[in-house]
Amino acid sequence: MTQHDFEFADQLFPAMRTDMNNALIALSTRQAGTGAPALVAAARPNRLYVDITRKQVLVRDNADTTDFIWDSWGQERLRILNEAAPVALPEDVGRLLVNVYGTAINLSLPQAVGNFASSWYVDVYNHSTTPLYVVPTAPSLIQGLTSLALMSGQGAKIVSSAGNYTCGLTGKGNVTTAEMNTALAGALVPTGAIFPFLHYGIIPAGYVRLMGGSIGNASSGASERAHADCYPLYSYFWGLCDNTACPVAGGRGSDAAYDFNRNAYLVMPDMRGRTLFGLDLGTGRLTGAAPGGINGSAHCYPGGEQMHTLAASEIPPHQHTVSVPSFADTSLGGGPYALHYANTTGASGTDGGIGVYGYAHNTCPPGMAVGCWIAKL
Repeated sequence: MTQHDFEFADQLFPAMRTDMNNALIALSTRQAGTGAPALVAAARPNRLYVDITRKQVLVRDNADTTDFIWDSWGQERLRILNEAAPVALPEDVGRLLVNVYGTAINLSLPQAVGNFASSWYVDVYNHSTTPLYVVPTAPSLIQGLTSLALMSGQGAKIVSSAGNYTCGLTGKGNVTTAEMNTALAGALVPTGAIFPFLHYGIIPAGYVRLMGGSIGNASSGASERAHADCYPLYSYFWGLCDNTACPVAGGRGSDAAYDFNRNAYLVMPDMRGRTLFGLDLGTGRLTGAAPGGINGSAHCYPGGEQMHTLAASEIPPHQHTVSVPSFADTSLGGGPYALHYANTTGASGTDGGIGVYGYAHNTCPPGMAVGCWIAKL
């Protein structure tokens, strides 16, 4: 590979022959070399040469001011790099599949100036199991940073522009089964949805149990779940339920975000052994006035009872008309059922009262118990 300036100085024939042969070799190899041929005083517009380092064919513009990329050996094909050490990328390769076998591997980009200042791009995909760090040559930056980490399974389209690089990321990288389940659940089920679930000890990802536990951020010390992903449900309970129904540790601040960020957990309703009702909303079907009633005008207030003991006020007064034959005793029956008469020759009459009370009866409808109620984060 030879490059030549195509200027022939006055010289003896043997040297002239060598110089001319070198010029012919340079022509036959398209001026192939590790950079641009040397410039001479004479103008060379439209000069063509091959940069073997960058694997590009470049041509001088007609004004003889700069070189621009005419073609690229890797532009329309897929290159595969199997690297165990940092590698430089001084070429326009089009698409690039990178298999990294080491750790903390750097893919070095050329400085975004000269031939790389515009119209230079590369699609990079990290097919390895370790991060790939894309590093531009200083002082160029990529997305304003000195390096860009591509996780396993993540790609980027990188374009040089105005002395820096811009990129568009594709893919999240490797996704765990738990992350996929959470993403699918989030797409299909809204935050705050409540369901019965068969097992109280093992629940699906993205849900919490309504068993009187608490939720909050990672530093809150919450008993049910302490994680940043609790905030959507935390803010729901905070906004819909007062501090009696869902108390916040240390009392409530200005809003849900304030309490969440100050590491204050929120106690969720305890739905063990309970069923759900919709709010009354003015129908009068749920009222907390009667003993054992439910407050149907506020969220998450418990109520109801499985066994109810009748009070005197709950039994309406009523009367029984009876006729009894003659008998010597002046009372019939005993206890609360006694009827007393003043004669023994036969009588008829009425007995009045409020009936029997003080005994409990079952109010539980037919049903079946399962593990627990769960709520979507």
